[in-house]
Amino acid sequence: GMVLVGRKVWLVGGWDPCSGHGEKHCLSDVWTLDIDTWEWNLEPVALPWGPMSRFQMVEIRGKIYIHSYKNRYKLLGIDPETKETFVQETRNLNARLEPPVRWSHSMTKALVPVRDEAGNKIPGQFEERLFVFGGTGVKGK
Repeated sequence: GMVLVGRKVWLVGGWDPCSGHGEKHCLSDVWTLDIDTWEWNLEPVALPWGPMSRFQMVEIRGKIYIHSYKNRYKLLGIDPETKETFVQETRNLNARLEPPVRWSHSMTKALVPVRDEAGNKIPGQFEERLFVFGGTGVKGK
């Protein structure tokens, strides 16, 4: 996956098509491309879920969030400043439905109105929220 954070493009994991198929051919390295100097840098970030491909990632408030089939209840986060990873629990808006678990899922960020304690919109105030859609169950449902 790739995402822009500040003036750097972050490239995380992926798949090496020249080496074959399957988990053992996925990548676990993390690279940045400085768009001012066009220099690549291998970042000292260890992905706790190991090599990965087929995932979505976005930047929110300067941090990188990754949604992968490797953990359907959590997001993997990367702090670009410290190069440390963290895990963020997901919140399911409909407790009767399982969150996406694998294959095609989409993750995006959007600005949503800030609301007061009573649920009323506060005029002119917005915050970034993360939305995860789609996916198929383990049994393909």
